[in-house]
Amino acid sequence: MSILDRPTDERPREKLQAKGAAILSDYELLMAMIGSGTAQADVTAIAKRVHLSLIHISEPTRPY
Repeated sequence: MSILDRPTDERPREKLQAKGAAILSDYELLMAMIGSGTAQADVTAIAKRVHLSLIHISEPTRPY
């Protein structure tokens, strides 16, 4: 879903301004920090990739 498809009060940047960072999920905070997307990917897709990368990095390495 594109940011523009969301109601204004559910958009991460507006939600951050109105309610503060504590109310946003990590994913929403990333979208607010990134701000906008590119011609190839909207901000939701970019934030999703970054979020998944950060989760992957933070997982402990499992010995085999």
